[in-house]
Amino acid sequence: TETVPVAPLPAAPQPAPAAPEPAAPSTDESFGRPSAAEAKSITSVVVEKQTDGRGVDYFRLENGQVWKENRDYRVSINEGQTVRIEKGPFNSYNLKSDTINKLVKVRRVN
Repeated sequence: TETVPVAPLPAAPQPAPAAPEPAAPSTDESFGRPSAAEAKSITSVVVEKQTDGRGVDYFRLENGQVWKENRDYRVSINEGQTVRIEKGPFNSYNLKSDTINKLVKVRRVN
């Protein structure tokens, strides 16, 4: 019997290296913007408050976000006050504070 040389088997294919996962934006930066992984609420301090000609308040928070009342709610939220903004139904947002007994509908401006 004659020995026939056999070619070596090809190496098994190596799995492709996993693609790096994109870095998730920080919770504070993405809050109030459409996102699949958004936090349910944030707590921050009002560093600036402005009122437009219709009586609607704008709040700049210490995290840099600016939020606007959906209408004039006639509530007293002032600079230095801690507020909580919670995600509501239908992509709405509600501003709350320990000093007010009212739900204030807001939307993010920046």
